[in-house]
Amino acid sequence: MFRKINYLFIIALINLIQFNSFSFDEIKIYTEEKAPNNFEDKNGKVTGISSEIVEEIFKNAHINYSIEILPWARALDTVTKNKDIGLYSLARTPDRENSFYWIGPLIKNDWTFFTRKNSKIKIQKLDDAKKHLVGVYKQSALSNYLLENGFKPDKNLDFVNEEKYNPTKLERNRIDIWATGLLVGLFHAKEHKTTFVPAYTIKEVGLYLAFNKNSDKNLVSSLEKSFEKIKNTEKIKSIQKKYGYKK
Repeated sequence: MFRKINYLFIIALINLIQFNSFSFDEIKIYTEEKAPNNFEDKNGKVTGISSEIVEEIFKNAHINYSIEILPWARALDTVTKNKDIGLYSLARTPDRENSFYWIGPLIKNDWTFFTRKNSKIKIQKLDDAKKHLVGVYKQSALSNYLLENGFKPDKNLDFVNEEKYNPTKLERNRIDIWATGLLVGLFHAKEHKTTFVPAYTIKEVGLYLAFNKNSDKNLVSSLEKSFEKIKNTEKIKSIQKKYGYKK
């Protein structure tokens, strides 16, 4: 009996040592203001579906963290140049693939063309949208994708520095089409009580928590394992339900 208790104690001690074998300072995490994925609530707290999932990843991994909203270009540049700083909600695209460690996907947020509900615009392929003025968030992966596929700023692309302006521009006929993530578009349609609808899926896209390739591999591994452990839990399902998210 004594030997059995002694054995169980040793196993517990080994697990405790392994759990605490890597300790990290408070990890900084950056994101942008883009509801419902990530945004500041009325009390100044960063929240949103991606934010809440990221918080669960860190809590489960027992790693201290802080989240700050920055302009997207600055956040991306900072994380690209500095190790051990996280960034979300980052679209995983081929040009970014080898620059980051990827944890997720936190959510799917497919790139989508939105039109006014009463619009006569028909989009059956990407090129169909080139006949119209498309509003898109400047310096986003989506804007880069459209540029790479033949859209032109002086012809059929209208850039904004903040995503929040495009719903109003679409509603007031200042653009014909809004290119954005599906969740973002549906959120703003509901918030603004406007009647614009998804018209075409441009590309299926997952949003991730990312760290640059110089980051501590033990940190990344801990967060990857944490995500795998929690991703199908009731807690995550309740967060998804809260924001009306469907896989």
